Amino acid sequence: MQYRIEGVEVFTPNRSYIVDYRYGFTSLVDKLNLIDADGAHVDFQDFSAKQMFPTKRAGTFSVFGLGFYDNLG
Repeated sequence: MQYRIEGVEVFTPNRSYIVDYRYGFTSLVDKLNLIDADGAHVDFQDFSAKQMFPTKRAGTFSVFGLGFYDNLG
């Protein structure tokens, strides 16, 4: 499953953002006990975000962040 939000900030319309979250399909199937993987469990998810800051004189700055969780066992 994947969720994505992107748009323009309300109070400063020249700034934009994007946020992305993914949850592994195999994690969901494992949690619902729909498959038997001989005791092995696969669980992963990740998150990313990017913010754009345009300026009048110095160009455009952007900030990017990434996080993840992974558990194989």
